[in-house]
Amino acid sequence: MKQILSLVSLLVDDYDTAIAHYTGALGFDLLEDTDFGNGKRWVRVAPHGGGGTALLLAKASDEAQRARIGDQHGGRVGFFLQTDDFWRDYRAMQSKGITARRNRCHGCGVPGFLRQPVGSASNQPRGGQHMKLVLASSNHGKLEELRSLLSGHGIELVAQSELGVEDADETGATFVENALIKARHATRITGLPALADDSGICVDALDGAPGLYSARYAGEHGNAGRNIDTLLENLAGVPDEQRGAHFYCVLVLLRHTDDPQPLIVEGEWHGRILHARRGDGGHGYDPVFFDPAHDQSAAEMGLDFKNRISHRGQALALLKSKLAHL
Repeated sequence: MKQILSLVSLLVDDYDTAIAHYTGALGFDLLEDTDFGNGKRWVRVAPHGGGGTALLLAKASDEAQRARIGDQHGGRVGFFLQTDDFWRDYRAMQSKGITARRNRCHGCGVPGFLRQPVGSASNQPRGGQHMKLVLASSNHGKLEELRSLLSGHGIELVAQSELGVEDADETGATFVENALIKARHATRITGLPALADDSGICVDALDGAPGLYSARYAGEHGNAGRNIDTLLENLAGVPDEQRGAHFYCVLVLLRHTDDPQPLIVEGEWHGRILHARRGDGGHGYDPVFFDPAHDQSAAEMGLDFKNRISHRGQALALLKSKLAHL
């Protein structure tokens, strides 16, 4: 008889924060995310490349289970991750905020233990405190999307326009530079911590365009209809297999104007550009961005589902994980 251990259950307090941690910080693959309704999902992640036992991320359902999150093995090492290049993966994890205790495990040959295997990340700012942020944008669609993503996490998001702040001039050469410019502008005027988003769609056949200029691709800032028309015109005659594209998002949180260590996270959502619009939801380029893994355009997806898998949803889940450790 041959047997394998195919799945190990791990308690977490928030599905999306845990998914972001394992896929974004640890580099795992998301194998499945099935929504059963009533807040229950079947979420499986595994080390990149399909090797080893998968983890079932199980959301704690009561206080007794929540009390075990982050300490499910009595303080002992719970999981051992084997890699073909420890230092490569260790440095990659460090860049995503993962820390480790550097000492050798007798008999197992690994030079360190991760401090944050998750379960340990909370889905709220530490201590459950309320946090008020100003969104460094006047884009109503972006505001509503971010408010929906942050709902129930102890964070109040206020649009800068509600506080009399006009848009900053986006003079950066990269997404992250523009996000920093916008966040610093908003926090300087309001005195509040500021959250800035810079995002766009990058099309392979156009060498990454529209990219930084996604919102004004047709020459007029924020005219989504004309931007889509221009994109479709520039891709006329390009076959499906060459219409690969991805949405990119970087989020920057500045706690004050002179914050020397801003929180910076990013997310990517890969798909391709359709030949014509599909769906009535979403905003921006959503009607022509097709996700082949789910056989839908972004504009055909329900908001909750889109928020789980989108570039902005991935980035925000990572941000919430970082906020939990401030």
